[in-house]
Amino acid sequence: MAKTTTAYVFRTKMCGGGTSYDVHFLKRDKPSYPLHGSTYATVICRDGKEYFDICDAIDPKSRWSMPLGWEKYESHKRLEARAKRLAVRIAARAFPELKGLRKLPLLWAEWTLESAVAKVPVRLQLPE
Repeated sequence: MAKTTTAYVFRTKMCGGGTSYDVHFLKRDKPSYPLHGSTYATVICRDGKEYFDICDAIDPKSRWSMPLGWEKYESHKRLEARAKRLAVRIAARAFPELKGLRKLPLLWAEWTLESAVAKVPVRLQLPE
């Protein structure tokens, strides 16, 4: 069942010029994620809070117990592609300069804008 949760979209002004974008969800919104074993997630610490990247946040439980191998790898590639499509849609709601893009700029965009954080309410099924 989908519920409304908050995505945090970070726009970061890079030191050498350019701007990067990241879409994260609070770790507390997905408390049962296994942080050990064959499936793991990277916890991002920013401004004193812990976040999951969008790909880890939408990772379904059914993938956690899959044995290592090509099937799990292919499953992850599909999940990653879905997460990238979802990330640009969410980020474009917060930052108009991203409207019309098919994916978030890799590493950083060529334009330079001030850093900002936007909270975007989304209806999303986050696996428990």
